[in-house]
Amino acid sequence: MDASTSDRQRERLAQVRLRAAEVGAAEEIRAYYAGRSVPLPDGVSAPSEEELWAADETEG
Repeated sequence: MDASTSDRQRERLAQVRLRAAEVGAAEEIRAYYAGRSVPLPDGVSAPSEEELWAADETEG
């Protein structure tokens, strides 16, 4: 394996670890709120259905 392949694998593993941490955090939040809506900060309005769909599409 040359250095560039090793570097790419190292970077990909870092991305996998980051994604796993994000998924773990999301699962903890869902478990904490147990199906209830997460409160929004003051001054923030709930997203519309269209905004939610658009956000889902950007996630891939």
